[in-house]
Amino acid sequence: MIESEAENEFIGEKFAEKYWLGVRYPKSENFMKIKSEYIRFTKWGKSEPNNYRENEYCIETANSEWNDVNCYEQKFGICEKPIGIGVNIWNPWSLSNCFKL
Repeated sequence: MIESEAENEFIGEKFAEKYWLGVRYPKSENFMKIKSEYIRFTKWGKSEPNNYRENEYCIETANSEWNDVNCYEQKFGICEKPIGIGVNIWNPWSLSNCFKL
């Protein structure tokens, strides 16, 4: 999950498409991370979040701005790994797809 302006700008510079942020809105509470922690940093786009048609419970990012969207839209996700956990060379990931912040 993006936790600072620096992380948000980094993601915005590296990825041009719209991506899931791993956050949901359980309808009766504030937006939360997948691990059930409330988010502290936000970077909403103009007029967001708006819960359009009362059906937008997930967050995407594009161009360093956030938007609440329908959770059934198909998008790639952005994930974060703790420092010290390397990428296994047998893993289908490529170093060109890993970035250090």
